[in-house]
Amino acid sequence: MSLVKLNARSGGGIIGQLKNQVLTTAVTINSDSGTGIATGLTLAITPSATSSKIFIIPNLAYKIDTDGRGFGIKMFRTVGGSATEIFDANYKWLGIGVAEGGSAERNRATWHHLDTPNTTSEITYTVNALSESGNAIYLQPNT
Repeated sequence: MSLVKLNARSGGGIIGQLKNQVLTTAVTINSDSGTGIATGLTLAITPSATSSKIFIIPNLAYKIDTDGRGFGIKMFRTVGGSATEIFDANYKWLGIGVAEGGSAERNRATWHHLDTPNTTSEITYTVNALSESGNAIYLQPNT
């Protein structure tokens, strides 16, 4: 996941900070309810002004073994211990499984969100995932 802090400037914006996380730990997503299961993508950034915008670019490698199964994500912003859901792609199917008897679907899902947090406190962004009907989806798969 990458975070880019954009600062306002007369005539356009400037990049004020860039943070990046590389995740290699395999995670199994097998829930279709609530806030989902943590993907391991979590990154903190501290805006320098209340007018700062944070451009979030998560990227997940995934593997789906079962026909017709997909997954969605939820993104959260936590400031001072209080979490707020800021993006929900639940069941907008970031990935779809293969036909019965076929080989597993392996791919990458990338999306983005521009957040306007209106704070100068540290912000932690996290990404959770949900799977269709609770079937297993593998993120950062080792096999």
